[in-house]
Amino acid sequence: MIFLLQHLLEESAKKIPDKKAVVCLDQSITYGELNILSNKLAHVFRNNDVQKGDRVGIYMDKSIYSVLSIHGILKAGGIYVPIDPKAPALRLDYIIKNCGIKCLITSSNKVENIEQIFHEKSPVKVIIFVDEAADIKKRYPAKIISVKEVVDYKDNSPPENDSNWMDLAYILYTSGSTGNPKGVMISHLNALTFINWAYNTFKISQKDVLANHAPLHFDLSIFDLFVG
Repeated sequence: MIFLLQHLLEESAKKIPDKKAVVCLDQSITYGELNILSNKLAHVFRNNDVQKGDRVGIYMDKSIYSVLSIHGILKAGGIYVPIDPKAPALRLDYIIKNCGIKCLITSSNKVENIEQIFHEKSPVKVIIFVDEAADIKKRYPAKIISVKEVVDYKDNSPPENDSNWMDLAYILYTSGSTGNPKGVMISHLNALTFINWAYNTFKISQKDVLANHAPLHFDLSIFDLFVG
């Protein structure tokens, strides 16, 4: 079996299922719980026509759900595209069109900007809200899925995935300070090469706790998310 980014979580879930994987304020999730929920999310993606190589946008503040989203996207064979949660509607719209994002994961406090991305050229077909506070009855020209549908999904097995090392894992957009932002494409092999180097260089162990300080749309976030 080819070892990919999502397999790091699966390995941790086997070895230390009850250990906390992510802690955010007064909330936490174990490796076992994160693995199961990300499997369910991957199935929800697949059931909503997210195929291998499709770009899935993450437009929310850092949270347990943002980490869950990354693993669910990878398990579905998709490419995650983290978007600055402070990005205005115009920048959000540009990245969505430029990258061809067909599915967007977001939260209710982003509704005002999300409303502005819908036009005849918008590729977004599905929106997943990670909180129940979102007014999912709004008439968006896209399918709306609530986090409850993900949690209640019955199948928690890992979906089949034929991705390989050279397939893209994620796309990070530059600040665009000298023009329009540009997407930097990173493959599983690129990411794993850095992760293995960091793991061996810093001698990370199960006892270590890493501060997840880098924004998800910044390249150093790969260290926070996958090395620990």
